[in-house]
Amino acid sequence: MKLWLYRRLIEPLLTLLRQGMTPSSLALCVSIGVVIGNIPILGISTILCAIIALVFRLNLPAMQLVQAAMAPTQILLIIPFVRLGEWITHAPRQPLSIEEGLTLIEHGVWNAVVFLWDAIVHAGTPLRLRMELRNGLLTVAVSDGDPREAVLREHGGGERRRRARYELAGPETLSHNDLVRIVLRSLRRRRALVHVPTPIVSRALRALERVSGPKAFATWDEAELMEVPMLSTRGTADVEALGVSPQRMPAVLGIG
Repeated sequence: MKLWLYRRLIEPLLTLLRQGMTPSSLALCVSIGVVIGNIPILGISTILCAIIALVFRLNLPAMQLVQAAMAPTQILLIIPFVRLGEWITHAPRQPLSIEEGLTLIEHGVWNAVVFLWDAIVHAGTPLRLRMELRNGLLTVAVSDGDPREAVLREHGGGERRRRARYELAGPETLSHNDLVRIVLRSLRRRRALVHVPTPIVSRALRALERVSGPKAFATWDEAELMEVPMLSTRGTADVEALGVSPQRMPAVLGIG
């Protein structure tokens, strides 16, 4: 039994610890550990380092030790990476700062880690939006590719905020023609706008829904929403109250 355990467990473990001990291999372990250890996605660096060490027969403990030592800089670089992403994609500036990060950590380090990981996973999956209007009731469903439920953690005034009603609106009023023209400008395309009569659209979408079922890319209920004015009497006040700085649609699409 001892011989079997040594061959099956101890000997492979010792081989794993001893491999890649040459100066050049250790230098490569340190370089890879520093780079991957600063990837601003919590938890992914440990997995990547393990895979690279096993595939290229590098020293796994040395690489994991280096990437673990990068934890402080990994956290500190999250904000610069977010700012870089905003600059590249012309995205609106997020209300993210060191002060807010320290406030989050004050409520528990584990709570902060779970909160950041949940935000990263949900932000990295495609977003799906579905709206239905049935019997005068508008239903809006937002989901992404993560099977887990998104969690919103609030501190202070949580019950009052959950009961509050928010009207989310941008800083400008646009018609459907305006929306299409802005999108065409962002794609740098010139297209003529053709207005299709409502009865034709209705029959076409209902036929599509009967053929495709729930996989239809659009339904008549969704098309009816285009006839409902989506204006807010409060303007952008509610959006700003949530800490979001609304921008005009052309600015979001990077066309000024």
